[in-house]
Amino acid sequence: MLWRYLRIELKKALTGWFFWGIIGIGIVITLFSSKEIFSNFLNFTAMQSGEFARAEYIGLSLFGTWIGGEYHTLGVAMYFFILPVLAIMAYGWSFFLEKKGGYIKNVITRVDKKVYYMSKYITTFAAGGLAVILPLLFNILLTCMYSNFAIPDITYGYVSMFHGSLWSELFYTRPFFFCILYLIIDFVYGGLIACCCMALAFFLRNRLLVLLLPFLALLALDYLRWDIVYLLGQEVEISPMKFLHPTPYPSPVSGWILLGSIFFLLLATLGTCMLRGRKADVF
Repeated sequence: MLWRYLRIELKKALTGWFFWGIIGIGIVITLFSSKEIFSNFLNFTAMQSGEFARAEYIGLSLFGTWIGGEYHTLGVAMYFFILPVLAIMAYGWSFFLEKKGGYIKNVITRVDKKVYYMSKYITTFAAGGLAVILPLLFNILLTCMYSNFAIPDITYGYVSMFHGSLWSELFYTRPFFFCILYLIIDFVYGGLIACCCMALAFFLRNRLLVLLLPFLALLALDYLRWDIVYLLGQEVEISPMKFLHPTPYPSPVSGWILLGSIFFLLLATLGTCMLRGRKADVF
């Protein structure tokens, strides 16, 4: 029963024009990064000779020029700032509208409550995650068209990877695997951010608040991160708006903070949706 209704929810979420419109917005934003990087590529190739040829070749590597590897273009600043909004708008609004419009009443008469809420949670999670990583995958494929696959070299300084940062050794030894792991992390975070909206819909009656609160909370954490880090007494990145970018900037990323925040968000959102959903009176 769960799989049957889940297929209906996934089809409803992933085939709608609104979902693909959000993906399109994300792709357009990543193009700002590609445009600037391609201009740098043309400049580099014009100077590719002499003693700096090796450094220039590594500087053109995919792993330092895709939007997750570079950190100085307009596209990077825009994309990782707007990332929570992409996750939320992909399908985070769906449960609130169905709850407010009474659609749940029609569903509950045909399927078990637990089936409905779990299907809605999984679909919201999947849509939010895909809205985040599909533009990133597009950017990787586009960057492959004009970059090479040279393994990053710490001695040339074209990329910023802190010693002791999350998977920093992988970045300089198996960069493809590093990128895949970070895409998974971004997918999970995108899904959990979207599911925050579903959890908030149990408590709030205003659609704008349901959609804005997760983004405003992340924005507040990003603004206050230096004060929090000072209290912790350790220089680590705690803002998802920063550590979801694969190349850490401006502080190294701690795996414990990243995994701990994933566990907290999963427990808070899934626990709320299933417990409140089981007790909620929809009639």
